Amino acid sequence: MFRFTCAALASLIASLALAGCDEPATPVDGPQAQYAGLEEAILTWRGDIAKSAACTSKADGPGCQSFDVGCKGERPPVGGETARVVVAMSWDAWNPKTSDFGPASGLSEFHKAGGKWTRQNLPGPVNLSTCATSAG
Repeated sequence: MFRFTCAALASLIASLALAGCDEPATPVDGPQAQYAGLEEAILTWRGDIAKSAACTSKADGPGCQSFDVGCKGERPPVGGETARVVVAMSWDAWNPKTSDFGPASGLSEFHKAGGKWTRQNLPGPVNLSTCATSAG
């Protein structure tokens, strides 16, 4: 009887230990879900920049290169939004006057509502250490 109980207990402990090895379920809410899709929205913005007239002026190759996200700053959601984030990006853009690449940058505010991200370009400078803007 004692051997059976010990064996059953050992089997139970082993199955519980193996159950702990399963992948955790994706959270339905929280920061992971709140910001799901933001990276893809930023990549879409980068693609839009690369297709812009400013980046297609170089005849023998890409007119913009070395894209870098300088900061992402969370903002309080408004209305029906579930998330709002300001993102600053910099890159090197071809300057046909100097025949060289020079620094360029952009600032956008991403809004998530109904599970979809939209983007609004912002004017003005941004503090890259805090991602604070003169626009808000």
